[in-house]
Amino acid sequence: MRKNAPKKFKRTKNKITQDLRQPANPAQKAIMDTLRYRKIFDWPMSYYQIWNYLISGKSIDEKNFKDSLNSLIKDGRIIC
Repeated sequence: MRKNAPKKFKRTKNKITQDLRQPANPAQKAIMDTLRYRKIFDWPMSYYQIWNYLISGKSIDEKNFKDSLNSLIKDGRIIC
């Protein structure tokens, strides 16, 4: 039986922090899903790579994407 709760994951470059807050909109969810998937490969992504490989079931325009990414960075959920 596990005594301690699992630790939150962090990276040194393009850090992704896992917390219990839900993304505010579908674009933020798509960005977080994309970064969580790419974390498996342990390779940081650029802005254009996140945009090109975005995991989303809905169409997201670039302005909404940029605003959502900046919001996640500002809130400290993604650290560049």
